[in-house]
Formats: sequence, structure tokens, C-alpha cells
Amino acid sequence: MGLSPSTGIFATTLVALALLQMVGSSPVLVAQVTTSGSGDKYVVKLGVGSPPRSELFLLDISADFVSMKCASLTVVDNVTFNTTNGESIQPPFTVEGMNFSCIGSTDHDGAEGTLGLSQAKHSLPTQLATKSGITRKFAYCLTGGSSPGPIFFGSGVDYVFQPGKNLSASLSFTPLKKQLNDYAVTLEDIVVDSAALNLTNHTLRLSSVQLYTKLTTPIYLSLRSAFRSKAASRNFTRVASVSPFDTCYHSSSINVTLLGYAVPEVDLKLGGNVTWPLFGSSSVVSVSDSVLCFAFLDAGPIEESVLGTYQQQDHLIQYDLEGGKFGFTGPLNGLRTACSDFNF
Repeated sequence: MGLSPSTGIFATTLVALALLQMVGSSPVLVAQVTTSGSGDKYVVKLGVGSPPRSELFLLDISADFVSMKCASLTVVDNVTFNTTNGESIQPPFTVEGMNFSCIGSTDHDGAEGTLGLSQAKHSLPTQLATKSGITRKFAYCLTGGSSPGPIFFGSGVDYVFQPGKNLSASLSFTPLKKQLNDYAVTLEDIVVDSAALNLTNHTLRLSSVQLYTKLTTPIYLSLRSAFRSKAASRNFTRVASVSPFDTCYHSSSINVTLLGYAVPEVDLKLGGNVTWPLFGSSSVVSVSDSVLCFAFLDAGPIEESVLGTYQQQDHLIQYDLEGGKFGFTGPLNGLRTACSDFNF
């Protein structure tokens, strides 16, 4: 006689819990995150219901709710994740009674709903903590192509990517600013090939739905000027701008390295005396076979600066809500691995 759906979920959850008890830690969950249908956002694949059905949710670290398409105001349902030991997937774990906010047929880029990861009480990290005791910490690794990267929830394991690269040891941390529910850090300065812009402390909001980093006009103009000056000193060939970018070059005039095109290095100086180096793989983007452009945009005179997902691609990114800190690695190609190298 076969197991009923509810009995099957209970059995697999017991197996996961037994393994977790043996290693003496709370569950660490993992799911796949991939580019959306349009290619400029990210979606997370989760198992919803009993038995679990695979659904895609838009990754939004600023959203306050976990939402899905449904007819009523709210829905309560089970969500099933794989657990992980940090380097591969382990037996599934079901979080029972997850609260979903209902949305209509609004376009979510092919997703069933939104995976809200803010610090609000109905966000996924808070619900995981209250319903299953999972630490309010999450980390993701965004790929730039069709291959999936991982998103982790909880603490107690190292993040190990093939071939045996412990990325936890490569994380640097800066304090999270106290925001209402979303996430931001202090941008103390930007340095371009050792030339500092000499900024005053500035708020840099973090985003998982905006593709390219946008900087307020004064900061953007200063950064663009420094980048252009350093590029000119290397005899890069300027070409006509390609919307939405205003600084573009012929790629044949620029060498290629392990870290992307050999362009001026852009270092973000963050609170806590840490530096986030952005090399060619993060600071320029190819817009054709022969043209690449400076991958930062002007946010306007009054808008805030926002760190986009292009600059986060192939870096491991961690949000420690309980510790009040934001973690990041350097580019993974420099460590001889990639976001797509987690062992699913």
C-alpha cells in the first residue's frame, strides 16, 4: 500500500530532521535560482502544496510578503525545500502553514508570485524562523546565463562549490544600515585604479530586481569621468553610446583576462573598512560582438543609489538579518569556480 501525500511529506521531513539532529544544527535549506523569462530578473523554484508542485517565484529582497496567484486575500499552504550540507542537496524538508498573500494576474515575468525576502514579519526569512526555527540568514549566487545558482536559507554549514571551493572563507562583511524592512549599506567611497572619488558617506540600497547599478547623478558623473580618464590612458577606442549606456568602447582595443575585460578596476569602499572590487566581468557589459559599455547608470539628481544584480552576478551574496551584516565574495571566476558550480 502506497503512502498518502501527507504521510510521504511527514516521512521525508522526519528523515531530514534526523540527519540535522545528527550534525547538531537547524535546517539549512537550498533552492534553485535562475534568470526569468525576460532575462533581467531572477526566479526561485519551490515546491508548493501537498504533494509539492513546482512553482517559480520572483526573487525580491525588498518585498514584504510571499505572494502567489490566488482568488482570496491570503492562502496557507506547505512549502518544500531541499536541505543541504553546504556542498550538495540532502533530503527534502517541508515548512507547514506558510502564509501567502494573494495577487491577481499581474505580470511577474512568468512567475507564480513573489518571494519576499525583506525583514518584515510576513517575509520568507521571518516565516521560516517562526515556523521552523531556521536562522534569519540567506545567501544567493546569481548566474548570468540559463544555468541555475543556489539560494540558501539558514546557518550552520559552509558554502562549498565545485571543485571543493569553500566560499564561506572568502566572504567579507559590512554592516547593514537600519532600514524599515529592505537592505542597504554605507558606500564610503569609490576608487578607480587607485584614484579615489573622495565621496562623503552615501546610502547604497541593495536590489534583486534592478539589473544595472544606478548611482545618483553627482556620484555617477564623478565615477564616469574617472573611468573614462583611466580608459583613455590605456588607449581604449571609444565608440557611439548604446542605450541605456553612455560610455562604450570597441572590444578589440581591450584585452581579456580571467576576470573579464582588462578595464580599470572599480572598488566600492564600504562601511567597516571593507572593499568590494569590481573587475571587467562586473563593470562592463558586452552589447554586441564588437562593443562593450560601462555597466553603471545615472539614477538622477534625487533618487537613491541602488546596487543592481549585474554587479552581483557570480559573487556569493549573504544577508545576515540576525547579525545585521551583509556579506560578499570577490568574483568567483577568480576563485576558479562559478555560481553554476553548486552541486544540485
